[in-house]
Amino acid sequence: KQWYQRRVAITAGISNQNNCKYSTSNNLFLFTIDVKALYPSINSPLVLRALEDALAQSELPSLDENLVSVLQQMTTFVFDNSFVNYQEKSYKSIKGIPTGGSISRQSADLFLYWMFNRAPNYLRSGISMFSLILLWKRFIDDIFGVWKGTIRQFHIFIKELNKMAAPFGKFEFDKFKIGKEVEFLDSWCYLEGNKIEHRLYKKPIDPPRP
Repeated sequence: KQWYQRRVAITAGISNQNNCKYSTSNNLFLFTIDVKALYPSINSPLVLRALEDALAQSELPSLDENLVSVLQQMTTFVFDNSFVNYQEKSYKSIKGIPTGGSISRQSADLFLYWMFNRAPNYLRSGISMFSLILLWKRFIDDIFGVWKGTIRQFHIFIKELNKMAAPFGKFEFDKFKIGKEVEFLDSWCYLEGNKIEHRLYKKPIDPPRP
């Protein structure tokens, strides 16, 4: 429920951008970015560093070094003991963190925040083209934003993003779109003059098989 509420909140946040008018002097574009094979791409030991950093920033008075260590051990235990059952057989993830694991979604979200904003050589610190981004919204690995550069500059930005992300795991931001209109989560977003407008978007589904 909390994840659904956050997804709705992000969509509402984009909707609220209707009240924000961007300068028409800029040739603006909307963009979306996604990670290829998110969970297998994450370096699980770095998740523990991201967790430690998040707990260090926490304002909870009861957190001490012993509790932080216990939480890291529990996280490692869950990663190491997550299995997927398929056709009466059990499979264990050998790359990244378990897809569909009980804490994998939260861990991925925490890790991506750390990678972009907190880690040594974090992504925002090493790519000057972040200055061309007027709006940045993220739901786990689904990213939406407003770009004030050229399309060619955006492609260069993606290359730099992949280069900077390489030390954090086998990351590849390969799914990206840029234009005057894009789909993001449950919304179809488009530029109307110097404002962002949106409407409900339903992903097409395959026709029923005979």
